[in-house]
Amino acid sequence: MYARLKVTEFINDNLKLKNRFIVIVHGIGGGVLKHEIHDLLSKNKKVIDYKIYNNNVGCTIAQLNLNQLWNLLTKIDKSDIINNKIKKSEG
Repeated sequence: MYARLKVTEFINDNLKLKNRFIVIVHGIGGGVLKHEIHDLLSKNKKVIDYKIYNNNVGCTIAQLNLNQLWNLLTKIDKSDIINNKIKKSEG
């Protein structure tokens, strides 16, 4: 589902920005999108906790695990190193 991809990217971007809390707007509707997002958040190791925002049930507030930032950056650094080695060996 496209929403799962976008929410995962949103989480990764906010980890890089060192934001501890994020707000995801899913709307009210039939609840399908909300359930998909909550399923994603419950399985994502980068998310510590999430709750429906009391003042607006069309939003979910999630608390991110900033310790996961190190793991994310380590993966990026490794891929950069590999890409640099490939470029150097080609040139």
